[in-house]
Amino acid sequence: MDDVLLGPPLPDRPPTAAEARVHLAAFLRWTADLLAEIGNPDGRFGDLADLFVDGALQGFRPALDELNAEGHVARAVDAIGGVSDEALVAHGLRGRQLMWKLALLSAAFEAFSAATVMEADRGWKLERLLDIIETILDSLIDAILETTPYGAALKELVKLLKGAVARQI
Repeated sequence: MDDVLLGPPLPDRPPTAAEARVHLAAFLRWTADLLAEIGNPDGRFGDLADLFVDGALQGFRPALDELNAEGHVARAVDAIGGVSDEALVAHGLRGRQLMWKLALLSAAFEAFSAATVMEADRGWKLERLLDIIETILDSLIDAILETTPYGAALKELVKLLKGAVARQI
């Protein structure tokens, strides 16, 4: 889980289909680790409960634990190896498109990570980060659905968590 502190893995050049699969698997594992950190009141980001509607993180933690215990992320990571080159292209998951998506994710992660507890827009930065993760997951899950249904539950947890971020007034 220490890798989550470094941010999402970024390719140093437009990845080929084979390289994209490696980056996408790392993205999935990093996302799962990030969610665990968000749900951990003693984690890197501290207790984030105040950024969410009442009780949202209390329900999120056991839901994430269940998802991990059932092997959703591991099975989705395994399924990435079976995604066709054509599906990667169709969903913008290789080359410069993947580089750009991961660069946006990295920038959003850095902005959220650098935000202090007192910053009024910390919740917005978290929501933006989760929105980018959800967008990449949408493409990835659509691409791997031809081989496995796993991964969709992770995407839904991210979407629900994003929706539970309290609006700052």
